[in-house]
Order: sequence, then structure tokens, then C-alpha cells
Amino acid sequence: MNQTIGFGLHLPIIRFTGEADHSREQILSFAKKAEYLGYNYLDVNDHIVFRNTSWLDALTTLSAVAAITNKIKVGTSILNIIVRNPVVCAKALTGIDILSSGRLFAGVGPGSYKGEYDIWGIAFEDRWKRFDESLQILKLFWEQENENEKNSLLDYNGQSYKFEKITVVPIPFQKRHPHIWIGSWGSSDAGLRRVVKYGVGWMASDYNITPDKLRKM
Repeated sequence: MNQTIGFGLHLPIIRFTGEADHSREQILSFAKKAEYLGYNYLDVNDHIVFRNTSWLDALTTLSAVAAITNKIKVGTSILNIIVRNPVVCAKALTGIDILSSGRLFAGVGPGSYKGEYDIWGIAFEDRWKRFDESLQILKLFWEQENENEKNSLLDYNGQSYKFEKITVVPIPFQKRHPHIWIGSWGSSDAGLRRVVKYGVGWMASDYNITPDKLRKM
């Protein structure tokens, strides 16, 4: 795999109490300027609810940015594909890949905020098991080479997710599929095995791992 070293920016989608409201102008001008200055990546982090923050929706924001940029890669870092549902995420991320003409990268993880799991009635302690199944489902949909082939009717029989003969089309713009990056805060062997099995890269945490440990792992 060709590896590219680049620089990226988080889109400013988070507001804390007392800060100015979100605006269309702020988000879109930020994205345009990042592309003009030659940055390689623009991404959004994701929480649907999170304590006392105002958090602009990650996928909605990324769709808008994909439509008004032309070269810069756009993606998630990270998207909680469990509480958002892996099938819904596969559909939404495919749409962004098409709208960006193949510039999407998908950084995904199970999230770290129990409050989001409580809202949907999902056991927080089951998140890693569900995350593995969610990754399998994402790749199942995305590894279709042609949406007209018979294998467009897909089955999955896991512990947390089950479905039969469903079709999720269109398929992504990018051949094979967008790069999947796996979020893992620490440096556990299980986390790194997950990266190797399902992804092309590791999204480590800048405040849970040191540069020296990152290099070692």
C-alpha cells in the first residue's frame, strides 16, 4: 500500500457553554481555506450527545464539506458505528464518498461515552464485541465489486446483528472501498490485531499514548 504523510485538520464542530453558535459560514470557509492552504485531510469527530457540549452532526457536516471542496480528503476520526448502526453508517459514508468523488476515509470506533449507549439501550460493556461485528458488516457491504452481482443480496448472522437478503446500494465511488482506519486509544494487542484484520491504519489517541510508544507499537 502506498503511504502518504500529510497534515490534517479537525472541522470546528464542537461548542462549549457560552461560546458562539455554529454557522454555515464558519464551517464552509474553514474547509475552503484548509484546501487552499494545501492541507491533506479534513475530518470530523463524533458524538451524538456528550455532556454540556453543542456538537454539530458529523455526517451532515462532512456531506456539506464534501460538496464544496475538490481535492482535500474528507473523513471521520472517529465515527461511532455502533450507536449510529453499522448498516446506516455504510449507507451514509457511501453517499459521502460519491459526493466527494472518492475522497472519503472512514475512521471508526466504538466511542468512549457511556451516555450515548444508555440512550439506545445498548450495554456499554458489549461495545467491543459489537464493534467487531460492525466492522464485518461495513466490509461486507463495501467489498461488493459490482452492485449488479448476485452477492448484492447479503446475509449476516452475528450475536448482535442479524439480517437476510438485504441490498445496500449504491456501492462506494472508490474502487474496492474507502480506507478504513480503526480507532484504539491505547496500545493493546487486541486493538492492534483489529487494525490489521479490518483496517489500513490505526487512529491512536494523542492523549492516551506517547510518541515513543506509538513508534514502538
